[in-house]
Amino acid sequence: MRGNTAGAGVLAGWALGLVLLAAGVGWGADLETYFPVKEGFRWEYQVLKTEDLKGLGDESFNEDFVYIVTNFAPRPLKERQVFPKKGEFAGGSGEKTTISFFVVDKESVYEWAEQGAKDPEPKFYEFPLYYLKAPLTAGAAWEVRTYADLDETVKVTQTAVIDSISDTITVPAGNFAGCIKVRAAGTTTTTLTDLPGTDKGTETEAVVSTEELSWFAPNVGLVRNIAKEAWKRKADGAVLATREMVMNLKSYKKPEAAGEPKKGN
Repeated sequence: MRGNTAGAGVLAGWALGLVLLAAGVGWGADLETYFPVKEGFRWEYQVLKTEDLKGLGDESFNEDFVYIVTNFAPRPLKERQVFPKKGEFAGGSGEKTTISFFVVDKESVYEWAEQGAKDPEPKFYEFPLYYLKAPLTAGAAWEVRTYADLDETVKVTQTAVIDSISDTITVPAGNFAGCIKVRAAGTTTTTLTDLPGTDKGTETEAVVSTEELSWFAPNVGLVRNIAKEAWKRKADGAVLATREMVMNLKSYKKPEAAGEPKKGN
């Protein structure tokens, strides 16, 4: 869900043995194990979003909705092969359908562009949005540049770290063992104007903190994502606004293998 409302992205691939998981899951095609990109893969997530915006003078609210992600066939885009994923929102607010374009190479998985329902062409991001990087070993780290947007949109540089390669997660879709857990967190500062209780034109320094936890199951992809964002007044640490969004896998369907009878999950 980094950078975009629920986007967050999804993950994929082929199976890996437990021996590889115990040693660290390595390079190359191993990334696809946790970020499936094969055409026809489909995921359905239950999402709960909570926002408290009272310190910014806005209303606070909770909403829950379903987010459905479907893989399309790979295609060329600006001399790269991309893997499009359609994201559909059922219930809640915001744009109902988007297409996210991912690149999966031997070293990384990243989101490169997005196309809304009313966009004639894909819109390319200012910088790649990395979900995974090789080697997939506990302690491996990389940089993620993303955004926070509870009040205004500000850039945030996060440090992403693989906390574990053997987590077990239980979500509505079932129990998933051997999950990779990624923790990404970052902080920046910004200046806000005309906060409630201040004179017109008054500028207030704010500290913006973000944290995201993601679990990727082998041969399934993203099974849980928790994204948090907090805006605090720098002078005294008073909380101005918070957001938490929790996404759990509700169901999924794998592509049918050639020659196999039709199956459903």
